Amino acid sequence: MNVIQKLGAKILGIDARKDFLPLDQNQLFRQLFKYYGQNTPVQPEFNMEEYIRQGYNYNFLIYSIVSFIARKASKVEYKAYRYTKGGQKEELPEHPILESIYAPNSYQGKSEFLEQYHGFKLLTGNSYIYTPILDSGINRGKFTEMHVMPAHWVEIVSGGMFNPVGGYRLRYGDDVKPFDVDEVLHSKYANYYYDNGENLYGQSPIQAAWPLLQKSNSNIAAAKSSFDNKGAQGVLFDKSEVTSNGMRPQLTEEQFQKMQARWDKKIRGPKNKGRILMTAGDFGYIDLGMSPVDLALISDSQATKRDICDIFHVPSILFNDPEGTTYNNQKEVRKRAWTDAIMPECDHFADEFTRHAKNAYKSEGDIWVVADYSAIEELQADKREMIEWLDRAWWIKGSKKQEIMGMEPDEELDKYFIPMGLVPSDELSIDPTIFEQAKEQNLDYFRKKD
Repeated sequence: MNVIQKLGAKILGIDARKDFLPLDQNQLFRQLFKYYGQNTPVQPEFNMEEYIRQGYNYNFLIYSIVSFIARKASKVEYKAYRYTKGGQKEELPEHPILESIYAPNSYQGKSEFLEQYHGFKLLTGNSYIYTPILDSGINRGKFTEMHVMPAHWVEIVSGGMFNPVGGYRLRYGDDVKPFDVDEVLHSKYANYYYDNGENLYGQSPIQAAWPLLQKSNSNIAAAKSSFDNKGAQGVLFDKSEVTSNGMRPQLTEEQFQKMQARWDKKIRGPKNKGRILMTAGDFGYIDLGMSPVDLALISDSQATKRDICDIFHVPSILFNDPEGTTYNNQKEVRKRAWTDAIMPECDHFADEFTRHAKNAYKSEGDIWVVADYSAIEELQADKREMIEWLDRAWWIKGSKKQEIMGMEPDEELDKYFIPMGLVPSDELSIDPTIFEQAKEQNLDYFRKKD
């Protein structure tokens, strides 16, 4: 037992000789998280850098899914509103809070900035935005620029037992740069693993899909190897009996190496695909390899693809799954991709950005940033259906219809618009008994039909 383990046993109040389990140093430090003091980094057990390297950088499916969601989400527009105590809201079309999104820094525009933000979150479960707070001038206490931080290099610094997040630090090799907690917007997915403080970090979808990712990568490597090594289809070999003296001719090591080199030259390479190598004598045959179909690589790849797509909440049809490829299905699955995967990402960004920026603009009232999906083509079918329904819904005021459609209500339309053909029944100069007569006639018709 080393000094670290003895110290841990003393802190935990256990008998080091009887009760202390054999733990390595990293495991012990994670168990002792709740005893950390201030300015101590919380170390996650998982390796976010591997999620990027083996996922986005190597696996074409992970790249396709993450880039699809991140690029679509980066195109969404945002609006700012000020809410009053009476529940009314006022749009702020040119507020500085929007300028931070549309012009985040001197080298990035909105789309590139948000693609990075969403991409890091999809891969690591966390996104960090550095927002340097101005300490002087007219914009004192506010931020005028934003920078996406590499999530796999950011560490959460504990502020002690009663202040779990005391700050952040960016580690690059041996260089470490600290950041105040107010300077960093940390957006994360839910993490229900509360041991060792790991819940302070978001859980990456790839963490749950890790076995599937490894399986997918092995599938890719196996398929590539199958094609790379597909030279000769097989080999014929000599099955002749031993000689009269009971001995089978033996090759020297030099003869074997030369023959092996000659066979490799004849067998390997795509130009020898399907070729059979022949030898003299009584022939036998050995199959040198199986096709990807024989190895079930293709069918297994499709099954793995569907599982990974499910984890990212996107339909696998969008990523060349042959099942259900009709036009109507394509239209529906693109809509589903927005409602199940892209819109939640954008709404979460709007909520977290609003939370982070509220202190900077609290003197101006209750300001919120919301995502605007009115220009998204895949969602326009719903808009058309809504317009047609609202056109017939005369019992809803015109201003309320505008609000339902995401527009600013117009006070001039705060009234009901009733079609001319609609007349109250008590104003009709018709004998009421005519309705009873019509009812009896309908009943007689159905009785005769029975």
